[in-house]
Amino acid sequence: MNRMDYNKLREIHTFFREDNNINFIKKIIETESLSIFQLIGIFKLVCYHGNLMLAKLIYETHVGMSNICVVEYTNAFQFACTSNIELAKWLYYIQPKIRLDYDDYFCFRYACTMNNHEMIKWIYSITSIPFEKFKIGFKEAIKSGGIELIKSL
Repeated sequence: MNRMDYNKLREIHTFFREDNNINFIKKIIETESLSIFQLIGIFKLVCYHGNLMLAKLIYETHVGMSNICVVEYTNAFQFACTSNIELAKWLYYIQPKIRLDYDDYFCFRYACTMNNHEMIKWIYSITSIPFEKFKIGFKEAIKSGGIELIKSL
């Protein structure tokens, strides 16, 4: 079996954000002989671009995806936290052992920096954040002009 070459991976990466290219991406994912490492890489890029539909397609099409380690899901989750709350929620649903404290509570801090009220509330609802990390997140929110966000919490 032929492995997918680098140029095809770059081609896929170019199309991740555009929903009108979903059939093209689906065809490549379903017809190419992908290693689990290539598949994980594509899955993480899909999460980075916030494409929930394609993430679900990869997960449901390739049996090996359900067996990848928590660290890989944690990385994908971090990408999703920067792009799409529904994708982040879905990843947490399929892999509840995702490490929310990874990289010093990156997702919470990023949500604070971006003044993403919905993401902050959701993350806070699924994990307890140490007070010191909470303070850091709020300081980042203030620096980025999110004083109204803090008042609303």
